Amino acid sequence: MHYKVTISKRAENNIEVLYEYLNDNWPDKVRIDFIKSLKKEVDYLRVNPYINQKSDLKRGIRRSIITKHNILYYRILDEEVEIITIQDSRMNPKSFYLL
Repeated sequence: MHYKVTISKRAENNIEVLYEYLNDNWPDKVRIDFIKSLKKEVDYLRVNPYINQKSDLKRGIRRSIITKHNILYYRILDEEVEIITIQDSRMNPKSFYLL
């Protein structure tokens, strides 16, 4: 069974901001590696979203480490995986709000 993966507006915005930051401040390789890692994780989520650990922040939320600086938070809804947000791992996790 494959799960449908959707991306919240918030996660879309986070990805755009992160992409622009990488584009403006880092070599192309860093930006390309980030996109590859993100796509790879989305592919994993389609097949087995239960592989990642549950988040301590809110019940029903799971987290996946994309890079050492980026964590993807998502939830599983029946046959759908909703990507809620992507956050910088250096931030205090209590400083952002998960739906």
